[in-house]
Amino acid sequence: LELIDLPRTRENALCCGAGGGVLDVYPEFAAFTAQDRLQEVIDSGAQAVVSACPYCLDSFQVAIQSTGHLLKAYDISHLVSLALLGHEVAQ
Repeated sequence: LELIDLPRTRENALCCGAGGGVLDVYPEFAAFTAQDRLQEVIDSGAQAVVSACPYCLDSFQVAIQSTGHLLKAYDISHLVSLALLGHEVAQ
């Protein structure tokens, strides 16, 4: 496992677009923002995106499905479980 930091991370990170009720009020903006963030992940060469936020996870999964990209989206707890147990667990 290799961690790849995106160009806009930590204090410079951007939201996935779904949090704070944005997804419910401005779904088109939320979708656009998720696509923008997903493109950053794709451009980084990463094979997966990991998040601790359920809104981000859902947004990334929807964006991945809509583009047909083969990227995976994981919740951080799933990745930790995989690292500790050494195999996939049912979600």
